[in-house]
Amino acid sequence: MVTDTDADLNAYALASVGGCCGGVCDGAGDESNSATDQKSLHDGLASVMQTFDANAFVASVRVHALKSISLGPIKPLAVFNALNPPAEKTMQTIKVYDKPMCCSTGICGPEVDPVLPKFAADLQWLRTQGHHVERFNLARQPQAFIDNKSIHQLLSTAGTVCLPVVMVDGEVVSQTNYPSREDFSAWINGTAAKTMLPVSQGGGGCCGPTGCC
Repeated sequence: MVTDTDADLNAYALASVGGCCGGVCDGAGDESNSATDQKSLHDGLASVMQTFDANAFVASVRVHALKSISLGPIKPLAVFNALNPPAEKTMQTIKVYDKPMCCSTGICGPEVDPVLPKFAADLQWLRTQGHHVERFNLARQPQAFIDNKSIHQLLSTAGTVCLPVVMVDGEVVSQTNYPSREDFSAWINGTAAKTMLPVSQGGGGCCGPTGCC
């Protein structure tokens, strides 16, 4: 940080009156610096300073900085990173409302849906990133579908065909199909508009198209 001291630099025009530093100069005790030489220097400085307004061209400033331990040559990228620290990451809440299934792993039942294990792994990845992830199964947790007004409305108008539904921070971002990890990354980082993105078509869950085991 650089701040102006608001000092009047025209004061140097008075150098011939009191001399530099109130008459005490570096080397004042040196015999080679005679009083005559000092007076000549001060008179010359005063003469020059009186010909213009020093404040119009020069400023007296204070520089405030932090000195760090030297770790060798500083690379430009390191300087940029130091001056532009990453923004604090915002943790988000992801809620998944599944169709009626016996489980959400996709590894049980007569028909294994390959989409489900991958989707479960993506949700676990979101948890490791610090995001809050909740998952609800219509067959086991019907009350959760009733309590959420957006989900309840979707079921009332479209039926269970709209499932699965994915919500990020209370906003529906996907329905009917399971989104990919790339879609989640876009939604939670805000790099893409939140839209209904069908990515991979599920085959009815781990229990087949009937939803029953």
